Amino acid sequence: MYIFAYMAKRKGRRKGRKKVRRIKVGPAATGIAVAVLLALVCLPLICNRVNERGAAVPEGSFAFVVDISHHQKTVIWDSLAVMTDAKGRTVRSPKKAVRIRQPDYVVMKASEGEKYRDECFAERWEQAAGSGFRRGAYHYFLAGKDPVRQAQNFAQTVGQLSFRDMAPVLDVEEKAAAMGRKEFNDRVLLCLQETERLFGRKPIVYAPDSFFNDIFDERISEGYDLWVARYSDEKPLCGNWTYWQFTDKAVIYGVEGKADLSVIR
Repeated sequence: MYIFAYMAKRKGRRKGRKKVRRIKVGPAATGIAVAVLLALVCLPLICNRVNERGAAVPEGSFAFVVDISHHQKTVIWDSLAVMTDAKGRTVRSPKKAVRIRQPDYVVMKASEGEKYRDECFAERWEQAAGSGFRRGAYHYFLAGKDPVRQAQNFAQTVGQLSFRDMAPVLDVEEKAAAMGRKEFNDRVLLCLQETERLFGRKPIVYAPDSFFNDIFDERISEGYDLWVARYSDEKPLCGNWTYWQFTDKAVIYGVEGKADLSVIR
């Protein structure tokens, strides 16, 4: 490595002209220079990551459900914890936490539509069990695809649930624009019924708050445990919810980036 230094003009040279001289630097000095540069660049990033804060959790005595998806490239299973500071916000640093507890469930996407299977699911499903976590699996429902085949794809991807696992979850977030409300409800209900038949357990319905108020009929909104997605400090408008996903910006110790966090009442 060379450091370039400018020497003062020598006698007889034209005014303003400078000679460039190369100064050779040893390996030790080079290493020190690189270390200092990395520290100046990386230290603020490291500090911000350690001191990272996320969304505040709702007040009350709730159980927690953490959603692990392919967006979280790194999951340290033996370190998973929901930590909150004095203001009730999720935090990354144990030093800032006044409350630390493990999530009661870890839920992850298993499948979508008639054929798609999440590439991370099988490995993480086993990792969660090996680390002693109670697990949950969900299927992303596509209104335009065959409801029975979707349920079959879901069941084949997950396999048999243990008694500690959460009931299968049907994730309903999209309604085909050209599909009437009754047809849409019929298709969701058919998928739910087939899912129950295959798993031997009554499914949970996950959907945005607006679906429970404006789209689902009473066969769904009153016939199943409801998991409502409402990213707000205010509780869901749907009064008979069991699960409430209140944020997609929670900071979970042991999980890379921000994550979805829900409470169970």
